[in-house]
Amino acid sequence: MKKILSFIVAAILFDISAKAQQTTYKIGDESAELGGYVFYVDLTGKHGLVCPYIDQGEFEWGCQDKGISGADKAGIYDGKQNNLDIIAGCSSANTAAKICNDLVLYGFDDWYLPSKYELELMYVNLHKKGLGNFAADWYWSSTEYDNNEAWAQSFSDGYQLDDSKKSSKGRVRAVRAF
Repeated sequence: MKKILSFIVAAILFDISAKAQQTTYKIGDESAELGGYVFYVDLTGKHGLVCPYIDQGEFEWGCQDKGISGADKAGIYDGKQNNLDIIAGCSSANTAAKICNDLVLYGFDDWYLPSKYELELMYVNLHKKGLGNFAADWYWSSTEYDNNEAWAQSFSDGYQLDDSKKSSKGRVRAVRAF
């Protein structure tokens, strides 16, 4: 019995040790295991944000003349909740948030439209360093500005502005947390 108990304790300690030595990532890493390019990591290097290797296309943000309750957050990890709020509050088809929400790519189905700041981090941490295969064009964020506009990021000069949710099509690049 003592020998079995020692074996179980050793197995548990090995499992804990193995988990503690998980892969760490840094900004700019290209990781097929995560589904693309790492553009943000926390202090541990084990958690962060990744975007896929390709754009998802050009789409309207959607729901012009309608404010989306809760979709105004701009920080790190806020894009996920913004995306959920947009899906719940906007029934339009083929919107930027819906495209990201329905995306299944590289074995992952937890993609979302990035917040304003997450999108800026993609521009600064990837595009400005020649990574990410971005177009020199405007990309949508999930951060709503008002009933008629949402925040967009220029990948040609880094400028952010509010743009028409309906009349303008912008590029879409999904993100996911790891």
